[in-house]
Order: sequence, then C-alpha cells, then structure tokens
Amino acid sequence: MGKNLIMKKILILLIVLAGISFGQAGYVEYDHNIYNFLQRMQITGIITNYDEFEIPKATPQVIEFLREIEQKQDIISDIDRQRLDDFLREFQFENKTDIDNYHSLFPEFSLAKHFDEKEKALFISADSNNFFLKVNFRATIENHFNHNLLSRDAAMIFYGGSISGRIQNNIGFYIYSTNGTFVGNRSLVSEQPRIKYNYKFNESPGQSANSDYFDETEGFLSYNTKHIDLKIGRDRKLLGYGKIKNVLSEIAPPMDYLSFSIKYGIFSFDYTHGKLLGNLTISSDSVIGSIKSVGEKYFVHHRFRFDLSKKFSLGFGENLIYSRRSMDLAYLNPLNYFKSIEHFNQDRDNSQIFLDFTYKPVDGFLIFLAFHLDDINFSEIGKGWHGNQTAYNLLLSSTLIEPFDLSFQFLLIEPYFYTHRIQENNFTNLNHPLVGNLQPNSLNFYFFTEAWLSYKLMLGFSAGYSIHGTNVYDPSGKLLINNGGSVIDSRRNTLDALQVFFLDGPQEIKKEISFQYKYEIISGIFMIGDIVYLNKIMDQEKSTSVNVMNRLLITL
Repeated sequence: MGKNLIMKKILILLIVLAGISFGQAGYVEYDHNIYNFLQRMQITGIITNYDEFEIPKATPQVIEFLREIEQKQDIISDIDRQRLDDFLREFQFENKTDIDNYHSLFPEFSLAKHFDEKEKALFISADSNNFFLKVNFRATIENHFNHNLLSRDAAMIFYGGSISGRIQNNIGFYIYSTNGTFVGNRSLVSEQPRIKYNYKFNESPGQSANSDYFDETEGFLSYNTKHIDLKIGRDRKLLGYGKIKNVLSEIAPPMDYLSFSIKYGIFSFDYTHGKLLGNLTISSDSVIGSIKSVGEKYFVHHRFRFDLSKKFSLGFGENLIYSRRSMDLAYLNPLNYFKSIEHFNQDRDNSQIFLDFTYKPVDGFLIFLAFHLDDINFSEIGKGWHGNQTAYNLLLSSTLIEPFDLSFQFLLIEPYFYTHRIQENNFTNLNHPLVGNLQPNSLNFYFFTEAWLSYKLMLGFSAGYSIHGTNVYDPSGKLLINNGGSVIDSRRNTLDALQVFFLDGPQEIKKEISFQYKYEIISGIFMIGDIVYLNKIMDQEKSTSVNVMNRLLITL
C-alpha cells in the first residue's frame, strides 16, 4: 500500500477519533493555558501564594486558585473574566459531581454535539461515590517548514488516547499513549524536541522496519489532599522561573519520577526523585547480535519556599545528579541536606544549591531572582578557577499594560555549570540537556510578551539575544579545547586548563525573533503556530534560518 494512501486513511481516522488534552484528575498537564492565567493573576494581585517554579500542579490546588479568582471576578478585566469562565467550565467536574455540561460521544452517538462550547470526551462515567472515568482520543497534526540555504518541509501526525479518572476525592489516575508517523524531510523531523530523543524514530534505517514511526507514553497514580500531594508517574516536569527554565525544561525528554509536596499557609515544600538514562554502549554478540547497555542515572530536587508577605517570598533548594549505582536511599529521604550527603557518599555526585527571591513592589509588577551555586572556592574568586561554577536567573514581569503580559529574562551561566568531572553526572538525559538549549559559558537575554485579545485568541512575540563561549572541535568532532561551553563535555583533568574565564573561546552570537498564535476555533479544536527567525554569527560567518510551525489539535 502506498504511503500517500496510508496517510490519507490516517488523516480520516484522526478527524473522526481525536482528542486534545490529558485528563484533569490528579494533575494538570504542563502546557495547559491555566498556568499562564494563574501567573497573570498572581502578578496582578488577584491571588496570593501562587508559585510557577514547579509545574505540573495538582488539580485540587489549581481549582482552589480558580475559586479565589471567582470571588474577585468583578475587579478583573472582561477578557480575564471570560477566560475564568472557560476554565471553570473545563474543570467543572473536578469541582462538583455534575457532568451534564460534558458531551460524551458514547454511548449515545452524536457527532454534531461535539461542535459547540461544551467540554468533550469520547466516554464519561461517574457515580455518587465520587468515582470519575473519562476516555479521550487525541490527535495532533503538525506542519513544519525550515529555510536555511535550502528549504525543507515535513508533516507529522500523532494519534492516540488517554484514560483518566478519580477514585473518591483523593486518588487520581491517568494513562496516555500516542503513535505517530511523518511525511517529508526526515532531517527536519529529527530536529523537533519530541522526536530527537525518540528511540523508535532514531533506530538506524534497516535495523527496524518502523524507522518512520515514533511513539510516546505518559501516566501517573496520585494521592492528593488539601495540603499534601503524592505522585508516581511519567511526564514532563518543569522546574525554574520564567519562559526559559534553567533546571528542567519542556524540551527535555519525559521522566519517570516520584514526587512529594506540602503546602500549608506560608510554607511549601516540593521533592522529586527521577530516573534518567545515562551513557549508551553497544556490544556485539555472535549469537544474538548487538546488546545495548544504558547506565543508571538519577535526578533529585527539593525546594523549601516561604511566602513571608503578599509582596515577598524566599526559596531554598538543591538539584543533584548521581549515577553508577542503583537508587540511593539517602536521596530518597526528601528532607536530607543533599550537599552533605554528597560529601558522605565520598563526593561522587553532582549537586547544586540555589536561593531564589520573589518580590512584588506593586500589583502588576514582579521581580524574581535566583542564584545557583555548583561549587565555589572563595580564595579563587576572580582568578578564573574552573571549579567556581555559578548561574543567575533574573526575571521582570508586568501586567500593567492591558492586555499584555510583558517579561524580560536574563540568564548568566558560568563555564562548566551543569557539568561534572564524572561525565555520567552531567545534567543530561541520554546526552540530551535537561535545560534545553541553554549552555554553560553563556549570556542570555529574552524579551517576551503575549496578549489574549479574547478568551480564545492569543498573540505573542519574543526576542532573544545570546553570547556563548564555545568549545573547539576538529572536523571529526573530537574535542580540542574545552572552554566549559557544553553540557556534554566534562572537564578532562590532565588535558584542560585550570583557568577558564567567562565567555572564553570562539563566540557564537544568536539573535532570534518569533511570533506565536493560539486560537481555539470551538471548544476542543485549536490552531497553534509560530514563526521563528534566527540569525547566528560564529567566527565571522553568518547564517540565517526561518522556521514555521502550525499545529492542529482536535477534540471529539
């Protein structure tokens, strides 16, 4: 059967059996519009004690914030009130045991009902004992275009489904799985964040008959109360403040993890222990062929936060990577001081500590500052010693100019930050940086704004400027000079200099401008897109590229 015919059949299937969002029981997916809305309400002064540092958040916590906003809806803008009403409709069943405002395709088949403003699902069931089950199908159709000397284009199709629900008021469950394929330029597809680390897609052609195929799965089991949340699951977790996350980014692969959080009054605490993939090695066997081995590797994070007033909050936390052994009980204790545990464990691990401050001098304006420390020797400050590794994240956000959310972010990351003398302990997952496109030995400026012109339409604009001191490689890719400019390249004890100064090495300068839009055609049918112009200067050589992405999401 020809590829074109297969794609046509898949497209028909997508339109008939499509879904959009993860189930809302337990946790709200990391890329949901609700997080932008809650952050806006926090900056504006409508809600208090909201903290965007860790996402996703438990559904009961999100609902509490919506209730708080609902009580003050007479003092928010008309568009914000419309967005609030939209979210209240979406989370209505989580808020009360009434599903009359949902459209369920089965058991009474009615495709026409799915073209209105009510929330949708393939199947919904509930009873008086607070049991809730929802089944969705999800489809994503993406078109990508890139122009850089030559033009490339490709279309990707993801299709799958989710089952989510709640038992009583405390236990949530969720499983999501999707398959996909593509047509067009393979190299362009391989550059997309969801694909570049996908195992099935990146198998060598000929090694698998499914080299044009990719899959993905997520899921969790959670226990949620008003003050405590427990979770074991697999999904994307974001850690850090601002659009550019400097601890865990949305570009990183999904992670399997345990999490625990407490929120009580002015105090909150979050803990995560996740499984990563270390270095991949392949050995050959004359009988069974190649054998892949992946090293054990783990990520640990905890953070204490104190909301000292409506204007000021203080946070303290640690991030840590350890490898070359099974799960360590010392790091399973969320209340240990990891830096001391690292020392007790004979200094084999890569730990960071950080302090962060949030200050809101007036309603409508927020300042966030975080200082991250990997290692420091005070006697070597200012001397270029490679072991002094710090990073800074400054964010200024404003909602004073309606309807715009304006933000400026500054990130400074010193050489060798995110790396470790033991290569397996670098902040990577299967050699993909946990922080996305950020690199050590770099200076980064970002400006971004978005405006909701109605509760259905968002337009955005962003501009970025970065300077990166790069490492030097030979034509074959062998590392020649290490300037501490790559998450992947650890410092080599006998080959690399003891001193390295900020922005040492050949400088790569990037200038980026992008435009974004998101439009909900009707409830559950979205169009999302962006246009990105990138100008790169490296060793006096310039290159420019234009990337265009359009995505269609359809709910049945």
